[in-house]
Amino acid sequence: SGTETLVDTLTGLGNHRAFQEELDRQLDAVRRYGHTVALVFIDLDDFKVINDAGGHALGDKALALISKLLRGGLRRSDRAFRIGGDEFAVLMPGTRAEDAQLVMRRVLSSCVEPRRDAGFERGISFSAGIASAPDMGIDRSDLYARADDAGGGAGHEDR
Repeated sequence: SGTETLVDTLTGLGNHRAFQEELDRQLDAVRRYGHTVALVFIDLDDFKVINDAGGHALGDKALALISKLLRGGLRRSDRAFRIGGDEFAVLMPGTRAEDAQLVMRRVLSSCVEPRRDAGFERGISFSAGIASAPDMGIDRSDLYARADDAGGGAGHEDR
């Protein structure tokens, strides 16, 4: 089956399955070696508005742009994934929630800059929910719930 089943073709980021495999690996390292990892769930704001206004082509452009900005704004050890329609996840090894928040704030400020050339007058904004292990739990569902609460409950508990 190869790696193509782990990559989201539109953004080039890891897909939902790649995310779950990597999260399991990271949580295993937390349990075994006492590592820390931050989990960030990201939802684009007004994605439906972008799609309705500019069609799916503009929506796809927004997804590609946000993944490019994520890749550019994250540290080398961090990994971003597209886990659903306009939903992304970031795993940040060796990172606590507060530090993850600083990184995500920086990424957000680069996203909200106007990009008229790309058709985004007001840039793109997103909501992020952040949790970290082990301080907020080591169990996948604990972390999902904590990140969801922090991000306004974007609805990841179904995964």
